[in-house]
Amino acid sequence: MIQVKRSWLVVSGLLSISASLGYYAFKVGLSRSPQVLEDYWEITIISMLVVMLGLVIYFWVRLKRSLQYILDQLQVSHEQQQIGMIKTQGGSELVELVQGINRHLTKSNLQYEQIRLQKREFAMQAETAESERQRVEAIIYSISEAVIVTDQKDNLLLANRTAEGLFGFRYQSKQNLPISDLLDDRELLQWIQQTRRNKSRRVMRMMQHRGKDQTKTCSYKVFLSCVIGHDKEVLGVVVVIHDITRDQEMSRMKDDFVNTVSHELKTPLASICAYAEMLTDNEANCEQTRKEFSQIIHQQGKQLNTLVEEILQASWVESGAANMKKEPHDLYGILDDVLVTLHPNAQEKKIEIRSDVLPDGLPVYGDRRLLYRAFLNLLSNALKYSPDQATVQIKSCRQDALGQVVIEIIDQGVGIPGESMKHIFEKFYRVKQNQSIAKGTGLGLNLVKKIICELHDGQITVASQVNKGSIFKVILPQPVTACLASRARN
Repeated sequence: MIQVKRSWLVVSGLLSISASLGYYAFKVGLSRSPQVLEDYWEITIISMLVVMLGLVIYFWVRLKRSLQYILDQLQVSHEQQQIGMIKTQGGSELVELVQGINRHLTKSNLQYEQIRLQKREFAMQAETAESERQRVEAIIYSISEAVIVTDQKDNLLLANRTAEGLFGFRYQSKQNLPISDLLDDRELLQWIQQTRRNKSRRVMRMMQHRGKDQTKTCSYKVFLSCVIGHDKEVLGVVVVIHDITRDQEMSRMKDDFVNTVSHELKTPLASICAYAEMLTDNEANCEQTRKEFSQIIHQQGKQLNTLVEEILQASWVESGAANMKKEPHDLYGILDDVLVTLHPNAQEKKIEIRSDVLPDGLPVYGDRRLLYRAFLNLLSNALKYSPDQATVQIKSCRQDALGQVVIEIIDQGVGIPGESMKHIFEKFYRVKQNQSIAKGTGLGLNLVKKIICELHDGQITVASQVNKGSIFKVILPQPVTACLASRARN
C-alpha cells in the first residue's frame, strides 16, 4: 500500500510538470515564434533533467537510510554475538532483499545453535575425560610401586614419582617421548615390546636394577599387562614394578634368626644334657664336682629361659597381646633392678657403670615390667659390645616444661656403621661386622623400640661412631600429677 502511494506521488509530480509544459506549449503554439519554441525545448529538457535528478536523489537517500538501518542491526548482532532477524524501515525498497537475508540467517541460526549444543556437549565430555584422567593420575601417583604406561607406539603416556626416581627421568604429560629415550634398562624395554606384540594380558618377570640414586642393586618383581580396546586393537602396555628387596632381606633375616635361635637353643641344651648325663653316670666323684655340674646346668637353663622369654615377649608385643599395666613409677627403681641383674656381666668384663640417676628424681608413667625389659636390653647391649675395662654411663634429666624424662646410655663399644643405622631397630636385623663379638637374635632393639615408642608414646634415637661407641637416648612421658606439681612449684 505504501509502495502504491509513493508511486502515485511520483506520477502526480510528472503529470504536474507535463501539464505545466503543455500549457506553456499551448502559448508557444499561439505565438508561433521560433525563439519561444527553442526556449520551450530547453525548458522541457531542463525540467525533465531536474525531475530525474530529484528522483535519483530521493531514492538514493531512501536507499542509504535503509542500508544504514540494516548495517546498524548487523553491528548490534556482531557486538552481542547473536544472530537476529533484520528489520526494514517503513516501506523500504529492500524488503525482498531483507526477507532473503532473514531466511538465510534463520537457517544459519539453526546451524549455529546445533554447533553450539555440540560444542557444549564436547566441552562436557572433555571436562569429564580430563576429570577422569586426573583421577586416574592421582590414583597412580598414590601407588607406592613404580607404574609406567605406554601407548601402542611405545611412547610414554604416564609415569608416577616412584618410576621417575627409580629410572632417573622426569615425566611431562605433553612430551609424548618414546620410552626408549627415557629408560636405560634394555631388558625392561624388551619386555614391554614383547608384551605389546603378543597382546599378553599378564606377564611377570624378575629384574635386578640399580637406580641412579641407589647404592646397591635391588630386586624387583615386574608385572606387565597389554591394554586391549573394544576393536581388539592394542592401546598400550601397563607396567607395575614392585620392590621385593626388603622382602628378600626379611626372608634372609628370618632364616638367619631360625639358624641363630636353633644354635642358641642347641648349645645350652647340649650342655645341660651332657652334665646331666655325667651326674646320672656318677662321674662327679665329690660334692664339689656335683655342685659345679649343677651350677652349669642351672646357668645354661637360665640362658635358655632368657632366650625363650625374649622370643615370647617379642611375639606378645608384636601381636598386641601384652597385658600392660601403666602406673606412675620412679625410673630410678627400674634402672636399679636392671643394674643388679647385669652386675655379674659387668664384673666379668671389668666394666664400670656410672649412673647419675637419683631416687625420686625421674617420675615416669608406664608398665614397669616392659620398661625393665627395654632398659635391660639396652644396657645388656652396651656391656656385650664394649671392650673389657670400659665405662658405661647412664645420664638422666627432667624436662618438666615438656612433661618428659630423658635417659642416655653411653658406651665405649664397637659402634654401629653408618649403613646399618637405619636398620638397627628392624626385626631380626644384626650388624654383620658385630655378629662375631656377641650372640643375639636380632629382636632386642626391635623390642625396645616397640616398648618405648608404640606402647609408651616415647621416643628413642641413636648416635654412633665406629670404634668409639654409641649413645642411645630414650624419652618417656612423666605422670600427669608430676607435671602438674612441677608446674605449680615453678
